[in-house]
Amino acid sequence: QRAREAHKCSRAMVFTGTRQSVDEIGDALSRASGDLLRVQRFVGQGGGDGMKQSSQKNAVEAFLRNDSNVLVATCIAEEGLDIGAV
Repeated sequence: QRAREAHKCSRAMVFTGTRQSVDEIGDALSRASGDLLRVQRFVGQGGGDGMKQSSQKNAVEAFLRNDSNVLVATCIAEEGLDIGAV
């Protein structure tokens, strides 16, 4: 019960080097945690598997609203994102 209560206010950002690893890490975290972690993907815009700017904005807003509590991102998110306290 304590873990379920703590997850409501806990957030984390995970940075990784490739889009493939974003998907792999996000999937692994989701599978391992049940409903404790609500994982959001964040990658750059380029290429066939990139995110549109509107999707990037929605991902960040969901993270800030605590709709998702884990943001798994490529290094593109390290620069220019103003997330605040995590």
